[in-house]
Amino acid sequence: MRKCYNVFTPISSVVENYKIEKWSKEKILGFIERCRKKEGIPVFRTTHRFSMMYPRSALAICSGGIEKVEETTLFKDVPSEDFVIITEDTGDWRVLVMKYAGNKKLEELMSYPVRFYLKR
Repeated sequence: MRKCYNVFTPISSVVENYKIEKWSKEKILGFIERCRKKEGIPVFRTTHRFSMMYPRSALAICSGGIEKVEETTLFKDVPSEDFVIITEDTGDWRVLVMKYAGNKKLEELMSYPVRFYLKR
């Protein structure tokens, strides 16, 4: 279960609760594949609360899916080409899969349904 933080929580204690990984083709494809198999949507954010501490980083969030708890990973040292893709493109996870794994893998990952939970 993720802890709740307020404005006065030091950022160093928040970073400890996220997985921090160095950006690599295998790790990105692994994150996207795990998220899609859980019927979630991978979302990458370049503007996040850790931007000052980790420049050129991306916060990867698996939104929705079978599990109600989101999987979140902070990827650091994002290559500039991928950073532009994440910053400017909509549906950036599909562009990254096309770039790193090709059309066949994209079709496989697109075939999984999407599941969201609505808050009441």
